[in-house]
Amino acid sequence: MQELVGRLTALDPEASESLKVVTYFDTLVTAGAGLDGVVRGAAALSGAVAGAERRGRVTRRGPDGARPPEAPDSPRSPQRECSVGSVWLERTGEHHANDEMIVERLALAVDLIEARYDPVGALETTIDPTRSREERTTALARLGIAPGSRIRIIATGPDARPGSAPSTAVPTRHGLLR
Repeated sequence: MQELVGRLTALDPEASESLKVVTYFDTLVTAGAGLDGVVRGAAALSGAVAGAERRGRVTRRGPDGARPPEAPDSPRSPQRECSVGSVWLERTGEHHANDEMIVERLALAVDLIEARYDPVGALETTIDPTRSREERTTALARLGIAPGSRIRIIATGPDARPGSAPSTAVPTRHGLLR
């Protein structure tokens, strides 16, 4: 990859910067960075405040990595939707050359992080009798549960509001249970 960046820099410096953005986010995600880490990375790369809204919770970081003061009227530009919310840079004036690429890669990173840590998907896999033993064991590990551990499952009606624990709807002979 470094050789490719070197060759591309000689041909087109702007294209090589985009490739560096892609490589940077790929490295963060591969290393297991969480939401805060990728938002900090976007802020550092762009030199602007970066933010992500995931399931109603907002995370914002400045270029120095610190939490910036609340600014509800800050422009969210550029902005991109992702599977669980949206991501953005808070830039006033002209966008920089790689702002769109940074936001695109930030959105992809948030989606990958979400897929990695999706407790509902892991719970559904764990209790699905059609899945293989290996798939179910892997899903248990994603939930932080060792195979053979004793766990408690509480069945409620389908209209019950899930608490802070992972939940899923399961069809049973008694009807749909959550």
